[in-house]
Amino acid sequence: MDLPIFINGLLPNTRDIREGKDGGSRVYIKIEKNGEELFSKILTSDSEGKVELTIPDTYAGANILLRIRHQWYLGIEANDVIPDFGYFYTAKIQHDFTNWSDSPSPDPEWKSEEEYIRASAEKNLKVRHYRHKNWAIRIIYYSVMVLAPFVGLVMGGPGGVTIGFVVAGILELISPYSIGIKKLKRRK
Repeated sequence: MDLPIFINGLLPNTRDIREGKDGGSRVYIKIEKNGEELFSKILTSDSEGKVELTIPDTYAGANILLRIRHQWYLGIEANDVIPDFGYFYTAKIQHDFTNWSDSPSPDPEWKSEEEYIRASAEKNLKVRHYRHKNWAIRIIYYSVMVLAPFVGLVMGGPGGVTIGFVVAGILELISPYSIGIKKLKRRK
C-alpha cells in the first residue's frame, strides 16, 4: 500500500503561457532513512496551491525534508519523520518585505492568514481520510467501555474496584490501536 504526501497552503500555479514559465511554489522533497537517500524531487504546486504524490509504505519512519520557495515570499523548511499513514503539511506563505524596492506589491488576492486557515482545515480532512482505523478493536473498545460499569455494579465492593482497574488498563493498552495511532503487526 502506498503512503500519500500532501502539501497545501502554497501559492497556486499561474502558468504564464506567453513566457512558458510556471508560476507556482517550488517544493523540494528529500526522503532519507538510515543516512541513505530514498527519494528526491522538485515539484511545482498545482492551480489550487497543492502538491500531492504517493510513496511506498516502506518509507514510513523515514526522515522527510521539505524546502518551499516562491519568488518574493519567505522560504519555508521543514524536517519531519513520515508517520505510518502518510505525510501532510500546510505551508504558511508570507511576503518577503526585505527586498521591497525590487519586489512587486503583494498579490491582493493572497491573504496569507486566511489561506493558511483554509489549507489547515483541508489538510486535517485528508489526515482523517488516510489515517488507518482498526474497526474490530474499536468495537471491542467501546463494548468494554459500556459493559465495565455494569460488571462493577454486579460485582460490587473491592472486587468491582479491582475489575474496574483491570478494565481501565486494558482500554489504555488498546486505545492507540483503535483510533489508528498504532497498527497491529501481523505475522506472516
